[in-house]
Amino acid sequence: MSQKINRISELEKKYLNQALNDNFSMSTNGEWLAKFETSVKNVTQTKYAISFSNCTAALHSSLLALNLKKGAEVLVPSLTYGATAMVVLQAGFIPVFVDIDKNTLLLDEVDARDKINKKTGAVIVVSIFGLEFKYSNFFRDIRKKGIKIIEDNAEFSISKFNKLKKECDIACFSFQASKHLTSGHGGVAITNNKKIADNLRSISALGFKFNSNSSKINVNKDKMSVKSRHSLIGYNYRLADPLAAILLGQIERGEILTNCRIEAGNSFQKILNNYDFVTTQEIPKNSIHTFWTFPIIFKSIKLLNNFKYEIAKSTIKKPYAPWAVTYDEPLFKKYKRDTNKNSEYINSRMLLMPTGFWDKKILKKEINELQKILDKL
Repeated sequence: MSQKINRISELEKKYLNQALNDNFSMSTNGEWLAKFETSVKNVTQTKYAISFSNCTAALHSSLLALNLKKGAEVLVPSLTYGATAMVVLQAGFIPVFVDIDKNTLLLDEVDARDKINKKTGAVIVVSIFGLEFKYSNFFRDIRKKGIKIIEDNAEFSISKFNKLKKECDIACFSFQASKHLTSGHGGVAITNNKKIADNLRSISALGFKFNSNSSKINVNKDKMSVKSRHSLIGYNYRLADPLAAILLGQIERGEILTNCRIEAGNSFQKILNNYDFVTTQEIPKNSIHTFWTFPIIFKSIKLLNNFKYEIAKSTIKKPYAPWAVTYDEPLFKKYKRDTNKNSEYINSRMLLMPTGFWDKKILKKEINELQKILDKL
């Protein structure tokens, strides 16, 4: 890999200009969407890909596309971005917060097992911070009970995605500005189920009738018919063609862009292995971590505060504070059923290091500076 890469290259600019030169003509509108979605299907080895204006829209539509029973409960991890639980409320369902595994920071299977009941309609698993979610026999068992599974892969790079697992109904990805691949905003949902794909396509576009593999509305042009087009309640969640053009370029350069994040994550890991007062996210054997960010967990709050003090004085790229445990947010407090001890412990001691370094020299400088700060603690 070269010392420095451009996050947006001449390829994306070329595709964007070609899309703009179409002047948003109705005859060509959707061509770049089709190219982008075809590229996604090829990369993920999936039958259907439906683009969205953002990943939150994709998650919301996914819950609706599964036709869950009214009042169904949906299990979500309690340490994740609030949108994961918010879409459950938007879809008219009830979020049930599940603790995380203290080592991997992924949804805890033991706690999930305790919270499965007759009302459970779905589980949303999250590839938190870029670590892929691995399925166990537990998830295979609940699938047999009719419980649906959605992957929230907003923080995982689609370029490293290795097929849709048979346990999963839908997987969603984000192309928001902070993510591995981006067009500023954007999202996509993938599935191997045609009925779900048809629902996703219609929900994304005001309930119009679609062929699941096309973003073109089904209209009988010979008869100029405008009747019988809306098949269900839908939303205006469509991705604009110029953004799809940018994303096509990003997908084609996905390995390069994602490997920059992975190199940064591996560099952080190598340094932090030398300090016994911090822990990092455990990566299970044969799992992929694409390091949307790199979590550092301090063994005491005092050490965390000392680190914050030292890093505030430095020139290092400042880390992010983690989100609140979701059920502590005002919107979700009434849905708290118990205390998720692991989520609360990790949340109180964690900082998230940025990994978006497109210049190796800057990454090396950041790592050296980080090491000096850790040596002071």
